[in-house]
Amino acid sequence: MNLETASAVIGLLGSGGVIGIIYACIKGVTYVTHNVIRPVKMTVRQLEEVIKELRNWMDELRCESQEQDKRLTLVEEAIKLQERRLDTIEKRLNAR
Repeated sequence: MNLETASAVIGLLGSGGVIGIIYACIKGVTYVTHNVIRPVKMTVRQLEEVIKELRNWMDELRCESQEQDKRLTLVEEAIKLQERRLDTIEKRLNAR
């Protein structure tokens, strides 16, 4: 126990006894609640909101990506069909 702690305890005992100690404990808990716990809770709530927004954004991106994959597949199929048609036309022209 250092000198500051000892003098605080002696001061509490001398000035108010058990009531002073209880009051000091309540003051300490109140201080910790207001200056430590409350800001941490606010930060956690803010982080939860950001995480929720990020998840929604990722879901939207996933849906957009799936839609683009479907569209790309259709375009690839259309290109293959056009290539076959061109090959057929080319064969007909070369056969003449």
